[in-house]
Amino acid sequence: MAPKKIYKLPVVSNKQICSDIYLMTLESSELAQILLPGQFMHVDCGSSDFKLLRRPISIFDCNPVKGTIAMLYKVVGKGTTCLANIKAGEIIDLMAPLGNTFALTSQNPLLIGGGIGVAPLRYLVRAFNEMNIKPTVVLGFANADQAQMAKLFADADCILSVCSDDGSIGEKGNSCQLATKFIKDNTFDAIYACGPEVMLKHIPALEGPRYVSLEAFMACGVGACLGCAVEKASGGYAHVCKDGPVFERDEVILHG
Repeated sequence: MAPKKIYKLPVVSNKQICSDIYLMTLESSELAQILLPGQFMHVDCGSSDFKLLRRPISIFDCNPVKGTIAMLYKVVGKGTTCLANIKAGEIIDLMAPLGNTFALTSQNPLLIGGGIGVAPLRYLVRAFNEMNIKPTVVLGFANADQAQMAKLFADADCILSVCSDDGSIGEKGNSCQLATKFIKDNTFDAIYACGPEVMLKHIPALEGPRYVSLEAFMACGVGACLGCAVEKASGGYAHVCKDGPVFERDEVILHG
């Protein structure tokens, strides 16, 4: 994988997708050539009023031909609020590429996303499409407002299903419940999932690898602060920023 370094990139757009979700597109021909599905960027949210730690943000999509990178993020505090206020033409300071990547060994993959956990899956779909594979994608959201994120998959070559906790769009229930129904009628050989730990704890059983992309608070993003520790099933701890964010499901102990 390519070595990490600091980039200062121009913002192409920063669009609000639903109540608290934004999609920012950046321009960098260099970085767009080396980012891999599952990796993330450590972003300086930019504020002259107070100093903020960088925020880890997944790569939603990457287009090497256009030289663009998109990141989907949720506004939850001061840092991401600052990020949401950035306009097209401004410059973003970030460190990338960070983390490991999804193993693209599946011939019939099932992708499962929950909430903002859908963020790394669009680029994963693109990677499978480049292998002439059309993945099945199950996305779960709290409600119809949040489910507007699913529209960002409209141009993806995948079999897409959407569900919601309150039943306001798609089938009522969460993405793991819906994915379990799909497994009964299909011969998937791998699962790729991202979302809150309470969701990832319940991804369906499968005779094949089950990869989970973990979300975690990070200060450094390079394994120095040890703030993003996750318990390993074999004993000891791994760190999401350095050893992940992608793990095999049975490799880690999930809570929630």
